[in-house]
Amino acid sequence: MLNEQEKRDFVCELVSEIKADILEKVSRMPLDWDGIELREYIAERFASSRWSMTRTRRASFDNAILTQNL
Repeated sequence: MLNEQEKRDFVCELVSEIKADILEKVSRMPLDWDGIELREYIAERFASSRWSMTRTRRASFDNAILTQNL
């Protein structure tokens, strides 16, 4: 289990890595891309960093999202 600081560090590191990867590819992106395509690209990039959860862990996660207003 991660403490609060470890959670903050994890979030910062993950977001920084994805941000750096995206910014590295900006020069190769089509010129006609605007906020719509960029949002989709960013969302897909974050989605690709996901891991699968067991059914029990997913249920606990979903419950925390609902009950703690996350």
